[in-house]
Amino acid sequence: MHSPLLSLVRDAVTGEYVMHTGTPNSAPVPGADAWGKWADEVDKTGWAYLSVHSNNTALARTQAYAAGFFEGQVSVTRIFQSATNTGVLQPLDHLVVAFINAQQTWLNQQIAANPQSDYWIQVGLVEAQLSGLTDGYNRAAPPTQRLTPLQIRVLSLGAEIGDIAAGVLPEGEAPRGDEDDQFSHCSALLKWLPDRSDVIISQVTWSSFESMLRVFKLYDFPFKTVDGRDVAAIHSAFSGYPGSLYSGDDFYLLSSGLVVQETTIGIYNGTVYKVEIKPDTVPEWVRNVVANRLASTGQQWGDLFTRHNSGTYNNQFMILDYKFSYLDRQLCDLASSPSVNRCLASLKPLI
Repeated sequence: MHSPLLSLVRDAVTGEYVMHTGTPNSAPVPGADAWGKWADEVDKTGWAYLSVHSNNTALARTQAYAAGFFEGQVSVTRIFQSATNTGVLQPLDHLVVAFINAQQTWLNQQIAANPQSDYWIQVGLVEAQLSGLTDGYNRAAPPTQRLTPLQIRVLSLGAEIGDIAAGVLPEGEAPRGDEDDQFSHCSALLKWLPDRSDVIISQVTWSSFESMLRVFKLYDFPFKTVDGRDVAAIHSAFSGYPGSLYSGDDFYLLSSGLVVQETTIGIYNGTVYKVEIKPDTVPEWVRNVVANRLASTGQQWGDLFTRHNSGTYNNQFMILDYKFSYLDRQLCDLASSPSVNRCLASLKPLI
């Protein structure tokens, strides 16, 4: 990107974050907790482009918070537009809000109770990034456009709201997410080339005009595991949306060698939601991010993703491992639902 490099530095006197603007080729300002670029080309190409890098000398929580703060500040205009377009500004039913709050309380309890768990550490870092996004956005937004922490959370949680409503509202009072066109918006391709020289993987996203504000994102977060190793995927590149910390399409290219994509599974048995949707679970979008960061193989990705399954935003994931030679590409085909998770680790029979 030819846009200037932006560096987020904490002021030594006030303790507040300050954004420094450099040139396209300049180095980050010394001591920056996060840096990156923002190129808004929505009016030209239909896309904005975001890159965010965190400083590996900072504490992991500081890195995550700063990365979120950076994103919230630079994409403030598009975040508000997206929130307006997609109904985030509209009030949620009090039972849905109560479920989200209860789930958040349970997450915070698990994060605090498991300080040596790589899984829960990453969940905590996702929460720190979301907190930073909230603060960075509201720092930059005009007073009339500020969003609540719940509204910022719904930018990532939105695809799960319909399923939550189906689980907590009386029968017939809320449509399920799979019955709403905005959550049925992708087609996937996974195919050998005709000469069997390689496997190609691709996804097409189609949806309503309300979700046409798009951002292609590159995250570079050098997090560590408990035993001091780098997480499996420090770098992730994905198609996404303003203010959402995961793809939602979903389509990811990961430095672990994995390519992750999915198509949504519609659940038409409404009683499943009443029985299976519970707040002592991890939201789908958070499980998605954690699996991306920690998994080195498709099977590991499936195992991580299905932990504490929330039963919301159910999908068929395809995780292709490019670390192998082209004849030995490994695929994990994962189907998730409120009560069933299945991960098949093979390739040739599935293509």
